[in-house]
Amino acid sequence: MKIVYAGSWLLFQQQSKDYREQTLSTEGMNDAMIITNGSLLQMHNWTANKVTADYSLSSDWDNRWRTGGSLEEVVEEAHLSEEWIWKGIKRFADERSDRLAHL
Repeated sequence: MKIVYAGSWLLFQQQSKDYREQTLSTEGMNDAMIITNGSLLQMHNWTANKVTADYSLSSDWDNRWRTGGSLEEVVEEAHLSEEWIWKGIKRFADERSDRLAHL
């Protein structure tokens, strides 16, 4: 498993082709998930396909605004707590064959 920090699509595109391919190849983008505290729509450049989106974790997982509260409450409601992230990564890894079959 490889973890890539996807801070800026524009900066990533300014890197050499060799760097981009080594960091995140087309194959890698097809076998990926995204974890973001923003909306999945904001990550559209990094989302190679619907399967990637289906396995990704984002605060708008249910297309609703978060209701607010303490940091812990917001993170839990957004499904971005340690427990939710671990479950998402585990599901992503455990279902790899099924995911790739849907591409």
